[in-house]
Amino acid sequence: MKVKTFFIGLIASFGLALTFVVVYPYMSMRNQQGFAYEDEDGNKKIYVPADSHHKKGEQIYRQENCQACHTQVVRNSEAGSEIFRADWAGYQFTDADGDVILDSRRESTMSDYRDEFASIGERRNGPDLMNYGVRIKVQVAKANLANKKAIDAGEMKPFTADELIYLRLYNPRIVEMKGMKSICASNKHLFDKVPNAGQGSPLALPIVTRSGIQIVPNSNAKALKDYLLGKDHDQVLPEGLSKAQTPETEAK
Repeated sequence: MKVKTFFIGLIASFGLALTFVVVYPYMSMRNQQGFAYEDEDGNKKIYVPADSHHKKGEQIYRQENCQACHTQVVRNSEAGSEIFRADWAGYQFTDADGDVILDSRRESTMSDYRDEFASIGERRNGPDLMNYGVRIKVQVAKANLANKKAIDAGEMKPFTADELIYLRLYNPRIVEMKGMKSICASNKHLFDKVPNAGQGSPLALPIVTRSGIQIVPNSNAKALKDYLLGKDHDQVLPEGLSKAQTPETEAK
């Protein structure tokens, strides 16, 4: 075999693989135009996923290497269905009679990934974050409902999702769920210790420090908080775009 023929074959082999594995998928997926469907009344509609509005938070998320321990994907049926895993795939809401009024549980789809780089994640040393924004809002609502009497009496202030995220970023061991001890690294470098002047900052964490000092999230912490709070990929999608919850699949 001639050297020229060898190199032409080598280039062609790598070139074809690169074209069909990388270039073609990128060109076909980078400009999604939406998903055409018909609603229950036969009206023609187009589902267009929302773009990410938290570019800085996305950068901080990658900068802190959060994707090393957290995934952002609800696996499909072929990979071990997680549609019915509480919180991760969405929520099922019922009325007073027990009838389902909304079921947003579903697996992840290509349309969910609107960040510049999809942070699917490497492993699950920590919980999946695909629907973290929805999950934490529900947790806060439940906590405030459980403490409604104390809140109404002015004995305590209601929890907020922002406050809970900041506390977990500052020290994940402060707020632990279901008795599990978090192994997540603290991100205290995302917070500043500033003098407590006047009434203090409304963003100051409820942590006791030495006199006259309060802990306040900096701009990076705020961006990361907004990014995490925006993780709410449980929108009910048009039939055909996602394997949504059905009585038949639930029975399986």
